[in-house]
Amino acid sequence: IKLFNISRGEPHASAPIHTFNIPADDVRGDHVTVATAVVRDCILVNIVSDPRPVSQSHAVDWREGLVSKGRIDNDGNINSPCFETLAEDKMMFFRLDWNAIEIGTRRQLGDLDLGHDAESFSLPAISHGAFVGTLTSAMEAWSWTLPDWESAPATEHAPGRIPFHTPPENRLITFNATYFDAHCLTFVIPCTNLLALMKHDFSAVDTYDDDPHIPWEEWGPRYAHVVDTDSIFYGKAVGQRWFFADDEGIGFRDFHPFRVSQAARWFGRAPNGCTVKAVWGPVTVMPREGCLEEDIVSALPYMEIRLPIPLDDLQSTMGIAVDDERLVHVFDKEIEGDKVQRWMNIYLL
Repeated sequence: IKLFNISRGEPHASAPIHTFNIPADDVRGDHVTVATAVVRDCILVNIVSDPRPVSQSHAVDWREGLVSKGRIDNDGNINSPCFETLAEDKMMFFRLDWNAIEIGTRRQLGDLDLGHDAESFSLPAISHGAFVGTLTSAMEAWSWTLPDWESAPATEHAPGRIPFHTPPENRLITFNATYFDAHCLTFVIPCTNLLALMKHDFSAVDTYDDDPHIPWEEWGPRYAHVVDTDSIFYGKAVGQRWFFADDEGIGFRDFHPFRVSQAARWFGRAPNGCTVKAVWGPVTVMPREGCLEEDIVSALPYMEIRLPIPLDDLQSTMGIAVDDERLVHVFDKEIEGDKVQRWMNIYLL
């Protein structure tokens, strides 16, 4: 790991050591993958090798210049390198062989070992003989460091103080599951729901010694939203909105409870030709097909808005970028024969 100041390309001034060597002596295999996350002064590193299933976890205190070795698994259970930091002391791992996620509390900041309260939650059941090919995070690199709005200098476009901001724990967590038949599902779950699972009492739920996980039916329909992403070529979560693009256009699903409650006021008079719909009750978001044993039902409320983008502009999409306030759509248009002109439309949300 090397630490640089991005704007200057120089070693980071706050780090006493700019290069860290991560020990991975036990990791062997033709394919080694690494995932990282920044939690304040700590860089968490997860290393997984394949085909010999060994995973190692390390923590780097970049301000103190220390590297500590944490969790080591040789049983192949944590054979997806991706993980999510739900809070400063809460983490979620992907258990590929179990078709499940594991959530637990880290014993200390510089350690990836989960405490005794770690609990695993099954994903939708798949037929006998089927398997999950990949479980990967759909999140971009993310840090628990918030901007210092108080001390930042005020400018015309960026005031020194802002009245509101979205707490990190309110964001959406997204991850993809690809099954042996190449079918892909995206799971969209509010981070607060995943944290709530740690407090929920599942003692009355029947589990078995050979499958000691909380069944999907006990938690998934209430806490999670599932999307069939085979026909979606773009998907990204920003705050409490999940943006997507498919053959029918570009839109987003908003899971903010207040905005969902106010969705009815847009019915029949959506601005600028947008279409709006809201879903409050349990709906079948994915029918039983392929390796899925049952229909996937979700009761998580959301509001969906689709933007009025012409089909020709959609088919010539060159890029999409989103943040909390706007969506930028970049596309090409043919002009005067074989000449191409690049356009950019900005939609304020």
